[in-house]
Amino acid sequence: MPIRSDAALPETGIGAIVGLADRIDTIAGCFGIKKVPTGTADPYGLRRLSLAVLRLIEDRGYVLVLPEIFNKALTLYGSRVAGGSRTVAEIMDFVKRRFVNDCISRNMDSRAVEAVTSISFTEVIDSLERIDALSKMRQEDSFDVLAGSFKRIRNIVKDNSECSVDTSLFTDHAEGELFAVYEQLVQVGRKQLETRNYEDFLNSMLRLKEPVDRFFDDVMVMAEDEKLRTNRLNLLTAIGTLILEVGDISKMHLGS
Repeated sequence: MPIRSDAALPETGIGAIVGLADRIDTIAGCFGIKKVPTGTADPYGLRRLSLAVLRLIEDRGYVLVLPEIFNKALTLYGSRVAGGSRTVAEIMDFVKRRFVNDCISRNMDSRAVEAVTSISFTEVIDSLERIDALSKMRQEDSFDVLAGSFKRIRNIVKDNSECSVDTSLFTDHAEGELFAVYEQLVQVGRKQLETRNYEDFLNSMLRLKEPVDRFFDDVMVMAEDEKLRTNRLNLLTAIGTLILEVGDISKMHLGS
């Protein structure tokens, strides 16, 4: 097992699996009895063990849902530890911070790392694929404009979570145009997401740039009429929710 970030990884599958099981068991057990790192103190080396787990998963390409794995590890301890969702959440927060620090230390795009991990972190390989796709898309000039528009959307919709849209309430051509593009992208995007083709998904999302710009130029989102206002907020929420499937690209806007 690696004892440093640059240490050699196990050469066999059996060695990797045994090493993973041992480290996951130790991490879960320590958190279960509240023996967690504080400040610079890490007597059980949990930071190193977490990094070893992350590197092994990446090296082997294992598709593991970490919350489920740690929950199972805690369950095996029975009543001897404090299990449950709270402990799993604490472990995942700890491991996520190791993941973020490791990605940045390896010169990955820090904004892309934040965009992905601020929304979700459950699978190492999946997260790395999202980070890679966002990093590549950042090279497109139109991507920063879309990221800026998405940031504006996030600021406007705030806590609104409703995505149902009533097309009969549209009063401006820009509303219908934006909704039509959104519906097309939902159909295309879902297929791309199912196959984890994140780069193509983000390329598809670039089609939103111009209709979103026209929407903001021509439509008063916060209209006095409550039905119109709610419908427009729902449309923007639906668009924002779709983009969030890969990450919070507002984190990547150069103006932020």
